Amino acid sequence: MTGVIFDIARFALTDGPGIRSVVFFKGCPLRCQWCHNPESHSIKPEIMFFKEKCLNCGLCEKYCACGCHTLASRIHQFTPNPCKGCGQCAKVCPTKALTVSGQTVTAENVIDTLEKDSAYYNNGGGITLSGGEPLFQPKFSIALLKLAKEKNWHTAVETCGYANWDIIRQILPLVDLWLYDVKCIAPDKHLAFTGVDNSIILENLHKLNETGAVIELRTPLIHGVNDDDHDILQLVELAGKLCNVTGIHPEPYHPFGQDKLIRLCHSPQPPFPVADDNELKRYQNILGNFYLA
Repeated sequence: MTGVIFDIARFALTDGPGIRSVVFFKGCPLRCQWCHNPESHSIKPEIMFFKEKCLNCGLCEKYCACGCHTLASRIHQFTPNPCKGCGQCAKVCPTKALTVSGQTVTAENVIDTLEKDSAYYNNGGGITLSGGEPLFQPKFSIALLKLAKEKNWHTAVETCGYANWDIIRQILPLVDLWLYDVKCIAPDKHLAFTGVDNSIILENLHKLNETGAVIELRTPLIHGVNDDDHDILQLVELAGKLCNVTGIHPEPYHPFGQDKLIRLCHSPQPPFPVADDNELKRYQNILGNFYLA
């Protein structure tokens, strides 16, 4: 069983209990305007261009079969539209100004990599599937989780919940902890800022709670979108109705995705304001007993 991932983060401390390894999947059905991993949107491998490293040597133009690279007035220009993500240009780039985001791997390949850190899993840690969206590649997620459970590793899945319930039902027995993203309670705001309706997301959350699954809610707190008192109190009200929710982990906006959009040769989104210490304290006070650091 193969899937497409763009990274494996080792020694992670904020993606579930203990020290964890996090597998980042490519492919996501949402287009959140604040996304800090825009390289996860497409399921296909993509070229990222680090312009400041480029020597304008022209090797990429020579080896690219799609005509993505040109040298106009000896200045390298990369056009991603015809790119197939084959990575030939990245292979010949002498300064790594071109890199491939995304690789096709087998579930066994990933487990072999994760095995290197298995000592940490036996001391309260484990593995987390994130992304992107793991449920966007359900068969690959199931294959990974089955192999992990054969080794008695603690498993967590971070998901936006935008999936057919049958997919969640199949994965359910293999997951010890659900890190469930709730972007926004208000349907109109959710649609405007993520591109999808949130009715399926909230419906699946309630169904998941009814199964007895252990759930930690996660929410990106974005200024002008979902960070006023009313929005946060709606989230607290939702958590209060779900007996298996352990708490809410707020994730204030950071602008890390802006540079990545530029690397992908996409137009960056207008940045949102970054919360200061006073704002973070306000979030914590409103969340009260539901607050998870």
